[in-house]
Amino acid sequence: MLLDDQMILRAADPQLAARLDLNLGERMGQAAIELIHPADRERAAAAIAALGRHPGPRSPATYRVIDGRGRFTLVEILGDNRLDDPTLNGLLFIIRPVDDRRRAEALAAEQVELLEGLANGRPETQLLADLASLAERHTGRRASILVADGHGRRLAASTLPPPFEAALEKTLVDPDSLTAGEARRRNDVAVTPDVTTCDAWGPLGQLAADHGVVGCASIPMVGAGSRWLGSVDLYSADTYRPGADELNIHCLLARLGSVILERRELEARLRKAAAEDPLTGLSNRRGLQALLEADGLAPSARLAVFVVDLDRFTAINNTHGHPAGDRVLVTIADRLADTAGPKASVARLGGDEFLVVLADPGQDGCMAFGVAMLDAIHERIGLDLSEVVAGGSVGLARGEYRDLNRLISEADSAMYKAKRRGGGCLVEFDDELRQNHKRLDALEKGLRAANFDEELRVVYQPIVETGNGTIVGVEALLRWDHPQLGLLSPGDFVEMAEDAGLIVSVDTWMLTEAHRQASQWRETRSLVDEFTVWVNLSSRQLDRTDLVECLISLVEGDPEPGLGIELSECGVPVDHHLAIQRIAEIRDAGISVAIDDFGANYASLGQLRQVGVDRLKIDGSLVAGMPHSRPDRVVLEAIITLARELGLCLVAEGVETYEQLEVLRLLGCDAVQGYLFGTPASTVELERRYGPGLVERAYPALPPEAFGPATPGIST
Repeated sequence: MLLDDQMILRAADPQLAARLDLNLGERMGQAAIELIHPADRERAAAAIAALGRHPGPRSPATYRVIDGRGRFTLVEILGDNRLDDPTLNGLLFIIRPVDDRRRAEALAAEQVELLEGLANGRPETQLLADLASLAERHTGRRASILVADGHGRRLAASTLPPPFEAALEKTLVDPDSLTAGEARRRNDVAVTPDVTTCDAWGPLGQLAADHGVVGCASIPMVGAGSRWLGSVDLYSADTYRPGADELNIHCLLARLGSVILERRELEARLRKAAAEDPLTGLSNRRGLQALLEADGLAPSARLAVFVVDLDRFTAINNTHGHPAGDRVLVTIADRLADTAGPKASVARLGGDEFLVVLADPGQDGCMAFGVAMLDAIHERIGLDLSEVVAGGSVGLARGEYRDLNRLISEADSAMYKAKRRGGGCLVEFDDELRQNHKRLDALEKGLRAANFDEELRVVYQPIVETGNGTIVGVEALLRWDHPQLGLLSPGDFVEMAEDAGLIVSVDTWMLTEAHRQASQWRETRSLVDEFTVWVNLSSRQLDRTDLVECLISLVEGDPEPGLGIELSECGVPVDHHLAIQRIAEIRDAGISVAIDDFGANYASLGQLRQVGVDRLKIDGSLVAGMPHSRPDRVVLEAIITLARELGLCLVAEGVETYEQLEVLRLLGCDAVQGYLFGTPASTVELERRYGPGLVERAYPALPPEAFGPATPGIST
């Protein structure tokens, strides 16, 4: 085919024209661009213009051309600029029909491109428009995408003439109309060879023919469970009877459409899951906030926010099992929802904690509502052969909608105050809690801005062997020299640091400083063995995936780190295999592990044996009653006896008198620490008391009578 420099058709191969049914004889002297499909014309015009600027051939490209009956055929066109050739003096184009293999390759490539767009989050409307264009390119037919919309259908994309498209949309309210209606009923491919003679098309059939649409094939898009999602409809300019190969392409297009539409449904399910608690069916916190936003509340709208936490849920789980605990949570959720009714929104925050928000009815109304929730929570719950009472504590905060997140935090603080009162009650956030909030907020900001090396301090308390008074270690205790508040103990800020996510940085600094000091003392105490610096580690550190790596990195290359970590008894998840594994890995690195405050909580020696620690530290509350309390003495004796059977070393905390020291020594407790040997002090002060390296004895070798008279009723 030969064009002049104005893209006017001047000559063509008759055999090619006959093969493609192009009727090129009728088009001589006309613009050749009219042979190209409208959607491809802009691209083709740009390519021809570029060809006209540069002599020689150009790379081949694929386009759709219109045959004599208005159908589209996919061809490959190779252009060659022969304007300088006096024989031709024009643009020469070699046209080859695309064979089946190359057509399949092109279809596969466009299929991949469409799926990549789906994976990358391209909007559904654009994907469906791309699918309609792809259908037209590879079938030579006009295309439309009909999508299920409630009980009807909607036109999501099409390449139809706009007037016919507008008329088509008006018929979609009837789900049984058109060829697509038959495809939906059959859930299979439906073909209408001539729409003008089809009752399902009615008057629209003649309008379709007036716009060059005679035949139609509709291929259903089907989702999981054979659900009808819509259809891909293809239209021909003449009577339509697609062959097997063409139907295969149609079905592929429908499958692509199904994938696109199922993503929409999946995203809807994910959005629902992201906003809903799967166990109780209540909203979660995100879902609750979305509901409140949907209510269109003014920023100044007054709200009452309740945080509800069950008092005995852990005991129910431990006694009756987690399935029973789940039934309790579902029951409580239903009761809270029934109590709230339509006037309030209820959400599950997680665990056994719930959130209730309602328009502020005033203080009296809030108290009445809170009491109604408590009454519902305290009703008995049947569990197979038994009944339980979960009980609950409720915190209340009131304020404006614009401050919702702050109100939730305040209600949470009030709930914990209710728990400290013994639970089973309602507490409203007040000025005392507000001042505590402000103090914690100031502490958090101060700790975030603190230079740890300048503001954090470590003091040490000796750990003394009961047999001879030798100092066998120290417990490292953290202090914060706050610029405005002075010296703060861990009780003033550690819980805040845990909640604020700062505890990892604090503990890491503490471990580094303790290891440095341990190394220094070990060099001085070259003739003394078994000296360890112990560091209290937040139990939350056990959840860190990099905890072991951090500790190994700290002591790497040190054959005797002289470092130990203490974990509180209640903070060790003794039935958690991962925690047990991490403790074992820490010990393998040469770092000792102790359980702190033993006896103050609930862990058993049998459970602690599974954890595999080196020593137990007996809580000072058990030591305080000695030697005057026989029950405390009996408990201590039992702990020491069982620990010996399990091969665990024992350290008693809180030793303040010689009488306590002597009883512990006679019972066989390995070591002690407490104010009997002085308050925790800096390294300078300790070395002044006990010499460099703390090598001097912490108490003189005195005979038993030096410890005071025996306490009546207690044998020594």
